Amino acid sequence: FCLNSSSDSIASRSTHSQEAEMSEQAQVVESRSHPIGAEEQAQSVTSEVTSEGTAKPKSGSSVPLGKKVRVAMIAVFSALGSTLFGLDIGYIGPIVESVSFEHDVVHTDAGKISSGTEGLIVSLFSLGAMLTAFPPVSSYFLDCWGRKASIMIGSVIFVIGSVVQALAWSTTQLLIGRFVAG
Repeated sequence: FCLNSSSDSIASRSTHSQEAEMSEQAQVVESRSHPIGAEEQAQSVTSEVTSEGTAKPKSGSSVPLGKKVRVAMIAVFSALGSTLFGLDIGYIGPIVESVSFEHDVVHTDAGKISSGTEGLIVSLFSLGAMLTAFPPVSSYFLDCWGRKASIMIGSVIFVIGSVVQALAWSTTQLLIGRFVAG
């Protein structure tokens, strides 16, 4: 099913799990052989001991600047994507009622858009989102391509759907763009 070999990822996960379990067991054995008090335990978590035996606070500079910037950029783009997704859901109502929309996209010079067509225009975005969030669909992409690639692919598909909506000159094209963007 997947492009990547699932047996490699399963073997990697089980090896990682075994290593983590062995590390935890070693920590438990070590903690039993060297009992420390609650005060020493709290000090070891919040500070480093210098060669003179004094405690100095741990600094937050252990994380490289490049990683901090990368995490900040990911957070900014995630927030931007969520905002655009919500905006796309919310802005369609007033647009459907617009006279220019009815003239240019639906091609009704007189009268209104039928309620069925209006409902499809509004709801297909959410239906597309529900389809891709459905566990068999989303888990396929996450398991086969991973989290990062799935997010990038989803972003590209959203942009394609938005472009189709922007360039739509018929109701059918708009409906397809709404579903793809969802």
